[in-house]
Amino acid sequence: MNFKNLLLPLTLLASLSVSASPFFYAGPVTNDVDNAIPTTFDITVSDFGVISDLNLYLDFNFIGLSSELEINLSHAGTTVLVADNISFAGGGVTFDDELTTPPTPTAPSNSLSAFDGLDINGIWTLSIADNSFFTGDGDDLAAWNINGDLTAPSGGVPTPSVLWLLGAALFGLVGLRRKTTR
Repeated sequence: MNFKNLLLPLTLLASLSVSASPFFYAGPVTNDVDNAIPTTFDITVSDFGVISDLNLYLDFNFIGLSSELEINLSHAGTTVLVADNISFAGGGVTFDDELTTPPTPTAPSNSLSAFDGLDINGIWTLSIADNSFFTGDGDDLAAWNINGDLTAPSGGVPTPSVLWLLGAALFGLVGLRRKTTR
């Protein structure tokens, strides 16, 4: 049996490079998130892929003090304390722990890289609690999302290029088998 014909398709299949693809999922918003009991928001992601970078974007309309909020992000049994009594002045802010010089307060209290390597699929929960004495001063969550990069799918359907290469490898095996049985 000549294995040289088998090596080319298998070499092509083994040399596949995994490229990152961006993702973006927006969550629901509400008025008056500053309560002592945490307000939670869920995003359900039905796509599949392994997280290689995750960022969290939050946009608040502040009436009270932003330094009173505790913000957590949870997914697949992992919870990250994103901010705990960090002061920032309303408007949008991106929490990204890969930035070398992040604008304040974008450095998370704990690293969002705790989600790296997890599958994006499933429920993502944002939790916001007001740790101050004065709750209910009208702070609103105007927008939020998770965004970043995914690598190869961990489940679900392979990409068309992977399917094509797998088919080529199988076709090469069938051709090799036919030659050796004659």
